[in-house]
Amino acid sequence: MSEILITGRLPVLALRGLAVFPEQTVHFDVGRPKSIQALDDAMKKDQHIFLVPQKDLVNNDPGVEDLYSIGVVAKVKQVLKTQGDNLRVLVTGLCRAQIREVTQTEPFLAGYIRSV
Repeated sequence: MSEILITGRLPVLALRGLAVFPEQTVHFDVGRPKSIQALDDAMKKDQHIFLVPQKDLVNNDPGVEDLYSIGVVAKVKQVLKTQGDNLRVLVTGLCRAQIREVTQTEPFLAGYIRSV
């Protein structure tokens, strides 16, 4: 396994009840407006997004303090529209990373990310 180093600003997507690891390919549904906008921002650029689990599964609008600091930088492989306004997303984890600084909270979370 080669080491991947990523540093820079990425959109942040809070995961509810799910953790993604490097070299793992997983699909999940996205329905929260902030998450959809973060995903849209990633797709407009290089398809990289920072996925991080949220601490409280009940919280529907997690802020920075509601997220763990360690997550994974992932590459978005596929986005499919499902029933309603939800999206089904297929991602592959690239490397573990830590959020160093939150640079944006609206209309979606974004921050300065560095691989660890």
